[in-house]
Amino acid sequence: MNISTALARRPLVRYLAAAVGCAIGGGIGAGVAVGFGSTSSVGLLIAAVGGTVGMLIAIWATLLWWNTLDEAAREAHKWAWWWGSNGGIAFGGIAAITLFSTARGGQALASLGSDPVDLLLLGGFICAMFQVCGYALAWAGWWLVRR
Repeated sequence: MNISTALARRPLVRYLAAAVGCAIGGGIGAGVAVGFGSTSSVGLLIAAVGGTVGMLIAIWATLLWWNTLDEAAREAHKWAWWWGSNGGIAFGGIAAITLFSTARGGQALASLGSDPVDLLLLGGFICAMFQVCGYALAWAGWWLVRR
């Protein structure tokens, strides 16, 4: 029995395996970035290569997981990504634009500081979180309507 067949028969193990693979990939990328990012003369290159290797591992784990899904599950994820993430990015974009316009007016929120880089990173994080939340809600809704 190959790994795809084994994972297809055990959905919980399938999700845990994908999560562990992504966590390992992310850990490798983060570890290399933190370990070499600012202490080496070629730190940026090392961090980029480490991040790339980590992302390739995460993509590989995700592809293993995707190949174990049936057509209905794939359609649920595609539908949820389209509608959930697009809706989420719309609301996340509002939050990001609000942060930027606040910073331009010289009235950045005290807890965030006034550094534009911090606000940019926070805006990106907020947009990504809205996408993930929108995706999760749309995915759950897709299955609830069809069950």
